[in-house]
Amino acid sequence: MTLDDLYPLYDADRGTLSTAGQRSFLQEIQAQGLTYAPYAQRVGPGFATAASELKRALDVSVLPAFQAVVGRVTGQRFTQAYCDVRLYPQGQELAQWTEGHWAGERLTVMVAFVLSIPPDDSLDSMARASLLSLFEESSWDPQVKKLGKKGKLREHLNVDSINAILSDMEFDGFNPYDLDGFELEIMIDGCPAARFERLRVSALGEPIQKARSTRTVFKGMPAPITYDNAAQEVPVLIAALAKALGVKHLDPTALQPGDSLYALMGFDEKLTQSLAGSIRMHFGVLHVVGGPGMFTVDDAIIFAQDILESRLDD
Repeated sequence: MTLDDLYPLYDADRGTLSTAGQRSFLQEIQAQGLTYAPYAQRVGPGFATAASELKRALDVSVLPAFQAVVGRVTGQRFTQAYCDVRLYPQGQELAQWTEGHWAGERLTVMVAFVLSIPPDDSLDSMARASLLSLFEESSWDPQVKKLGKKGKLREHLNVDSINAILSDMEFDGFNPYDLDGFELEIMIDGCPAARFERLRVSALGEPIQKARSTRTVFKGMPAPITYDNAAQEVPVLIAALAKALGVKHLDPTALQPGDSLYALMGFDEKLTQSLAGSIRMHFGVLHVVGGPGMFTVDDAIIFAQDILESRLDD
């Protein structure tokens, strides 16, 4: 069973529903014999990580350009925004994930720009439409037209750009080539200014760093890594490299194969890039041309095994 109107579900997942809206939404799904579980729990760890990684990419490629013009388009009514990304299997938006559950499904890629709404204002339909026109081929809004190239954000966020990012993601629980394509939907949403920072942080993904840490500073170093011991020693390498980068408390015995490196590094883009680069450097690899990226602990293990295996064949 699914909902006739999915937008309250999307808002609930983002946390932007008002208290009254949340109550109405829950009453509606209960009346239909449905249940609501939090987004990450519902879609499973693979989809949750993929959504976080897609957001991570858009935070670099799109959000700064949107943030630079949102105030001008709205007459400085709204000046702060963050990007929220969710992946939904179409027709199963409320279904509970099980292993392999989403193979063959078509996705909805939901990209929402959430504005901070001052106490004396509200997000009206005209402001939403004006901001959405930033992502159209040709905007109808005079304020957007005045921005010139700065108001043409479609070149940064479109089906092709999303496809390029998703095509690079292949890890446990998410393989874009097992899916039946996707549709991109862009939304403008808002939340009260008092809740903005909390929801902005929540949108980054599942905060697993604390659960994978100890109170003591990590002091270990990996043994010489071989193909056979990579699954045990690469997590030790990750903890040691993370310590050198300032994340000092990761516990290698607590790391799980599907753990996002981005989440382990506290959702810090620069630290995560440095960690991935340091893992490659440990094995004498500067760059990797083609193939999937390094997103999870398991990706790092597979990377190490692939490099070590290739050297055995030389």
